[in-house]
Amino acid sequence: MNTEHRMSNVEHRRMAKRPLRKRIKYTVIYWFIVALIHTTNLFPRIWVLKTTGWLGRVAFWMFKEARLITIDNLTSVFGEKMTPSEIHDLAIRVFEMIGKNAGDIIRGLPIKQLEKLERFVKVEGEENLIAAHAKGNGVVLISGHIGAFEFMGTYL
Repeated sequence: MNTEHRMSNVEHRRMAKRPLRKRIKYTVIYWFIVALIHTTNLFPRIWVLKTTGWLGRVAFWMFKEARLITIDNLTSVFGEKMTPSEIHDLAIRVFEMIGKNAGDIIRGLPIKQLEKLERFVKVEGEENLIAAHAKGNGVVLISGHIGAFEFMGTYL
């Protein structure tokens, strides 16, 4: 897998306009992600998910704006059913799950053959899709954002 990335002139100009602190922050994040891409498949999936879940929890505390937006959105939905403390805990779990999904996606980047994807993704009810498609009327698929759902399109 080639993860070499050369910044375009536009990206260079955009980065140069940012304050030094943000340039350092984004550079560190970029190289951290590159390192994750290269190392995640060296370790068992459970280790990667625990690590990226933990990183998601760290991100909850590092990215104040995203944290506040998440808490605000959860409060809009669950404000009458959950206490502020419960909403706060749920927001942390949201970030943790985003981290775990990112871990799965990063691990899946080098997958190029369906056989390898099938070892990575669990599909339930595929026979229903095949039977519906065989009727010749087309099929509409609807999915929730559950797990690393991004792989669904690749699998199909």
